[in-house]
Amino acid sequence: MITLKEVHAQMENLDIRPVQIVRDTGLEKSQVSRLLSGERPMTKPVKAMFFYYFKYLEKK
Repeated sequence: MITLKEVHAQMENLDIRPVQIVRDTGLEKSQVSRLLSGERPMTKPVKAMFFYYFKYLEKK
Protein backbone atom coordinates (compact mmCIF):
# COMPACT_ATOMS: atom_id res chain seq x y z
CA MET A 1 0.00 0.00 0.00
CA ILE A 2 0.93 3.63 -0.35
CA THR A 3 2.79 5.54 2.38
CA LEU A 4 2.82 9.22 3.27
CA LYS A 5 6.31 9.50 1.79
CA GLU A 6 5.03 8.05 -1.51
CA VAL A 7 2.08 10.47 -1.51
CA HIS A 8 4.46 13.42 -1.21
CA ALA A 9 6.74 11.99 -3.92
CA GLN A 10 3.80 11.47 -6.30
CA MET A 11 2.56 14.99 -5.60
CA GLU A 12 5.98 16.36 -6.50
CA ASN A 13 6.32 14.16 -9.61
CA LEU A 14 2.87 15.11 -10.89
CA ASP A 15 3.11 18.74 -9.71
CA ILE A 16 -0.01 18.43 -7.57
CA ARG A 17 -0.90 20.88 -4.81
CA PRO A 18 -3.12 20.01 -1.84
CA VAL A 19 -5.86 22.29 -3.18
CA GLN A 20 -6.07 20.11 -6.31
CA ILE A 21 -6.54 17.01 -4.15
CA VAL A 22 -9.36 18.81 -2.32
CA ARG A 23 -11.06 19.75 -5.62
CA ASP A 24 -10.59 16.35 -7.26
CA THR A 25 -11.51 14.11 -4.33
CA GLY A 26 -14.10 16.10 -2.40
CA LEU A 27 -12.16 15.70 0.84
CA GLU A 28 -12.23 18.63 3.24
CA LYS A 29 -9.24 20.99 3.11
CA SER A 30 -8.52 20.39 6.81
CA GLN A 31 -8.67 16.63 6.33
CA VAL A 32 -6.20 16.73 3.44
CA SER A 33 -3.92 18.99 5.47
CA ARG A 34 -3.93 16.62 8.45
CA LEU A 35 -3.33 13.59 6.20
CA LEU A 36 -0.42 15.21 4.37
CA SER A 37 1.21 16.44 7.57
CA GLY A 38 0.99 13.00 9.16
CA GLU A 39 -1.19 14.38 11.95
CA ARG A 40 -3.98 12.02 10.91
CA PRO A 41 -3.02 8.46 10.01
CA MET A 42 -4.09 7.18 6.61
CA THR A 43 -6.66 4.41 6.77
CA LYS A 44 -6.72 1.61 4.20
CA PRO A 45 -9.53 3.30 2.20
CA VAL A 46 -7.62 6.60 2.15
CA LYS A 47 -4.45 4.83 1.00
CA ALA A 48 -6.44 3.13 -1.75
CA MET A 49 -7.97 6.46 -2.77
CA PHE A 50 -4.51 8.05 -3.12
CA PHE A 51 -3.17 5.03 -5.00
CA TYR A 52 -5.95 5.12 -7.61
CA TYR A 53 -6.01 8.92 -7.71
CA PHE A 54 -2.35 9.01 -8.73
CA LYS A 55 -2.81 6.13 -11.20
CA TYR A 56 -5.62 8.09 -12.85
CA LEU A 57 -3.53 11.27 -13.07
CA GLU A 58 -0.55 9.40 -14.51
CA LYS A 59 -2.68 8.22 -17.44
CA LYS A 60 -3.94 11.72 -18.31
